[in-house]
Amino acid sequence: MSKRTDTIRNLFAQPSAALLSADNKEPDARRVAAGAVRTMKETFSSIERENETLRAQFADGEHLIEIDPSFIDPSPFADRFDHDDDVSFEALKQSILHHLKHTLARDSGTATTRDWWISTAMAVRDCILERLIATQGVHNEGNVRRVYYLSLEYLMGRLLENNLHNTGLYQDAMAAVREAA
Repeated sequence: MSKRTDTIRNLFAQPSAALLSADNKEPDARRVAAGAVRTMKETFSSIERENETLRAQFADGEHLIEIDPSFIDPSPFADRFDHDDDVSFEALKQSILHHLKHTLARDSGTATTRDWWISTAMAVRDCILERLIATQGVHNEGNVRRVYYLSLEYLMGRLLENNLHNTGLYQDAMAAVREAA
């Protein structure tokens, strides 16, 4: 190595404790988390303790108590978009077959599992985009304010299955792929 490289490396290297004066010695005390970090640690610790307790109860043969659905208040919000099941199923099936043929240039008899997955993802994307455009139209007509928020929830690996569940198309998509294949 050259003298210049050694000099630069030494500038950024941690000095040994023997070279530091008594005033500059690093404290031996552990770092203490404060504020939000401590709160998160305590929250996760309590969740871990609860998880261990439940696992121990399950391992001992104890079971969870089932809740009577009549005790649960219904949500005031619709769970999914209203749609006619027969029409949406047939439309989804046709959209999957359309993407299989026109986007991927595959026949249903020779398509691989990956081809079916891609064509299903594109059909779901079309459905989501139609709803997005309709929502944007309503917002534009009402001249509403928008809040933009990026959440790590959208960076998950299994987005197709998540989108199918969120749009209420999971069962229809599974049945459409089974019937089309």
